[in-house]
Amino acid sequence: MNINLLKSMLGILVIGIAGYAHATTLTNTNPGPTLNPGDFATFGNSSTVDGYTFNDDWFFVLASTGAGGVVTNEPVSVSTTNLVNISGLSLSLWTESGGTKITEIASGGTDFNLPLLVPGSYELVITGTATGALGGAYSGVVATPVPLPAAAWLLLSGLAGVGAMARRRRTG
Repeated sequence: MNINLLKSMLGILVIGIAGYAHATTLTNTNPGPTLNPGDFATFGNSSTVDGYTFNDDWFFVLASTGAGGVVTNEPVSVSTTNLVNISGLSLSLWTESGGTKITEIASGGTDFNLPLLVPGSYELVITGTATGALGGAYSGVVATPVPLPAAAWLLLSGLAGVGAMARRRRTG
């Protein structure tokens, strides 16, 4: 089998999978952006005032359908990626409806991983206090994993079949 052809096909597969992810920014308004499987959204805020207390609400919606149109529960990770002069930073995630918090799902710390969130509306609440002479800032990301598209499995099985045929020709 031509190794260069195999490398090219593998490169196309990787580009196709990587191209599936989509980035957006969470908003302070309800409803926020809709996150589909493979999407990630950034959030952040800053203050130039020492002693300013952050109490921010970031909204997002998890899509009701996953790959192939199937309703799925999505693994979600939330993490702060940058902290500057903030004490007591804490995250909590709530289900929400019409801007009203319904049920707290996770809280405490600066990051958490949730194995299976049901589709719906969510509110990420972030609190903390700026402690620097020039204030403080935070930023972070909410991410859902990139699913492997159904076409990728078809491509991989086709490559395996072509490899098996080439091997059979060589030994026969």
